[in-house]
Amino acid sequence: MRLTESLSSDVNEKGDTFLASLSSPIMIGDRVVIPAEAGLEGKVVDVQSAGRFSGRPRVAVEITRLTYNGKTYELRSGQYSKQGASRDSRSLAAIGGGAGVGAIIGAILGGGRGAAIGSVIGAGAGTGVQATSKAAPVQLPAESVLSFRLQAPLTVIPSSTLQTVHGAGPGSPPDPFSSDDDRPVLKRRPGSPPPETDAPEANPHSDNK
Repeated sequence: MRLTESLSSDVNEKGDTFLASLSSPIMIGDRVVIPAEAGLEGKVVDVQSAGRFSGRPRVAVEITRLTYNGKTYELRSGQYSKQGASRDSRSLAAIGGGAGVGAIIGAILGGGRGAAIGSVIGAGAGTGVQATSKAAPVQLPAESVLSFRLQAPLTVIPSSTLQTVHGAGPGSPPDPFSSDDDRPVLKRRPGSPPPETDAPEANPHSDNK
């Protein structure tokens, strides 16, 4: 499917709905069952924002409805999820780096005891930087193409069948009677007068007898 709107772990919440369309037709053999650009509706089933120190941002979505040719079908699909990078290693590196720089400064200024105090101050500085920073959200931009698998069978009226029913060609009216055998035949009830027929025109030059 192709998203028609953007989704983000920072903006969306669990239960939000979104619109999309089928990116390519669904075929069975050489027959089009569901045409491309058929409308789809989905739902956000899970959203997780990254914490200040740990956690991975995540967005999970699924498809709930299919609409085309004026009909809407409920369906159940698997989930598509996207997860961001973990912040654990970045947080530890920043905090550890701050502690190391603080220890060096403390050692220069006050020897061993200064190094210990500097480590605590440096670690606190690194922690403060991480606490004020924010993890990059997970985003699914508009026009993104996502793949899903149905979790239950779906029965639809094939688009090729609808095209056949609604006319053989562009602008042609539907013909419910495809053969002479299917056309209705008028029958006369017993005892009713025969249908009127046009009498042949009289010849004015003929002699009446």
